[in-house]
This record gives sequence, C-alpha cells and structure tokens, in this order.
Amino acid sequence: MPPTNDRDDDILDISFDDEDDEDLDSSADDDDIEITFHDDAPASSEPPSAHPAEDRTTAPAGAPPQAAETPRPAQPPPAPEPTTPKTPKYCPECGFALEPFAPGCPRCGWTVGAPDQAQQPSQPPSDARPDLPPVTAPPQPVNYPTAAPRRSTSRLPLIVVLIIIPIVAVAAVFMILNSPAYKARAAYRAAVQAHMAGDIETAKQKYREALDYDPDMGLAAFGLGTAYLGITLGTGNIQRMQQLLEAAGAGITTDLETADQWFDHAIVLANKMPADKSLQDPNISTPPKLASYAHAMKAMTAIIRYAAALQTDSFDIAGQWMQIAQNELTQSFTLDPTNPTAAEFRDAITP
Repeated sequence: MPPTNDRDDDILDISFDDEDDEDLDSSADDDDIEITFHDDAPASSEPPSAHPAEDRTTAPAGAPPQAAETPRPAQPPPAPEPTTPKTPKYCPECGFALEPFAPGCPRCGWTVGAPDQAQQPSQPPSDARPDLPPVTAPPQPVNYPTAAPRRSTSRLPLIVVLIIIPIVAVAAVFMILNSPAYKARAAYRAAVQAHMAGDIETAKQKYREALDYDPDMGLAAFGLGTAYLGITLGTGNIQRMQQLLEAAGAGITTDLETADQWFDHAIVLANKMPADKSLQDPNISTPPKLASYAHAMKAMTAIIRYAAALQTDSFDIAGQWMQIAQNELTQSFTLDPTNPTAAEFRDAITP
C-alpha cells in the first residue's frame, strides 16, 4: 500500500505574478509562474476520490505534463491453512459422534462414498433413531457384547430335584439292605439269637449263611465252632460237656474236631484284621480278643480229650493233650491277659 502522506488530495497552489498590469498583451513567456505543492496539509477524513486525475489542477499548456500517480494494488490476504474442524459431526442415521474424516458410522453402518463435510451434520439430527442416542465416538470401533440369555423362571429343575432325591434315597436304602456286608451282619445276629435260645441247628445254619455273605467274618467262624460244641449261654452246658466226654472215651471226636477247625479259622481271620477294628460282640470287641477266645476254646477241647484218655488208662495220650491245652492257654493269655474263659480253664487243670 502507498504511504499515507502520498494522497491524491494534495493541495496545489498556483500564483501568477505580472510586472506590468497594464500590458495585458505581453507574451506569456514573460510571465512568472510559481507552482507550490503543499504536502503538509492535514489528512482529510473523507475517502479519496474514485477519479484522482480529475482532482488535480491542469497545468498550463507550456508546462511539461506530469504523469498521474497510479495507486498500488491491494495485496490479497493469505489463504488460511486447512485445519481439522473442531466441531463434532454426527451420523445422520443414528446420531453417533463421528471422527472428522470418518467414511461412515461404526455404530449403525451408515457409509458415504467419500468424506463430505456437507453431508455430515455438525449437530445430531433431530430425526435420529430414538433407540440409538448420540454418544461420544470411541477412538476405535467397539464390538458391543450380545445380550445375556434370559434366565428361565421355570420350576422344572426344582420339581426334578424333588423327584430324584426320594428315588436316590430309596435306591441307597435298597443297595444297603441288599449288600453282602449287611446281609452277613443280619444273618450273624439271627444266629446269635438262636444260639442263646438253645436252637443249635438254626444257629449253625445262620452262622454258615453269614460266612457265605462275608467269608472274612471271624465272629461267625468262632460262633460256628462253639455251636458244634453245643455250648450256649443258657442251662445245659454241663450235660453237653458230659456227652462230649463220653463220646471221646468211645473214640467219637467228630464234633470236637469240627469245632477245632472253626476255631483255627477264626484265629486266621482275626490275624488278618487290623488290631483296632471294632467287632459286633460286646465281649469279643477286637480281633486280638477274638483270637484269644478261640485259643481258650481249643484249650477246652484238649482238656476233654485229656479226661477221656485218663478214663481209658491212656496216660501217654492224656499227657500229650494236657501239653496242648497248656500251650493254647498260653497263647490266649498272650493276646488277652484278662480273658475270663482262659483263666477258668487254667484253674481247672492246675493241681
């Protein structure tokens, strides 16, 4: 732009000084022309004329022409640099806030051929889908999780449980009642009841039944041995011992031998059991006590044979049976020093 003092409204002062006023016809060459330019005129508040050439005073014909001063053209303002618009844009379909040059909406899938500022409003559209409210666009597309399946309010599982529990309970009871161990214990209890009542044959049958269900039941083997001896918890044991003595003197020792076999079997089964195992009999409550009672009963059968040998004057055979009886009592006291049956037999053979 031209400086402010080089304006087209400069004041031009032209004065003519004639030496002779009377000689009006004198040549123009004799005239003195004075041209003064005043640059210090105050700037006018009015805008410059649109035609600056017309505002200037025409110089005389003899004066050299002065070229009109051409104003400088105004410089165009610099083009603004492209910047990323800061106003957010929203999807016209769902109102989702978009990145400035996003080709489409990552939420509803709306797309355009190319980023177009005119097609993407700077405010959420008024007719946006109500079920998709406008939200701030995430830096990356978000995979929205699927809705969790609705829980069933049906009472069918509860009904099934209420039905299954009784069935399982009945099945468990049925399995217990039909298990070999349970049947063995039931048969043993029946055998003991029959034995206490003096029904020896029923007791033998139930003892064998218990051993069929549980071959390792040492109490059943011991009970079967005492059943063959005919010993019960009631009366009549002295008469039964007299019968066994008379049969042994006559050489009939079948019941004594069968009883010894079952006592030996009870000792074998007792040695297989843990020492602290609890047994069903209140007097024979542990395997060591079971073996102690079996040894004591074998000592009793040896004493019966000893007495039968003395009746027939077979002193050598009687001495052998006495030694066997003493050995069995020693074993019995070793396993159970408090065994009352072993103590009774020891007192019987001590002189």
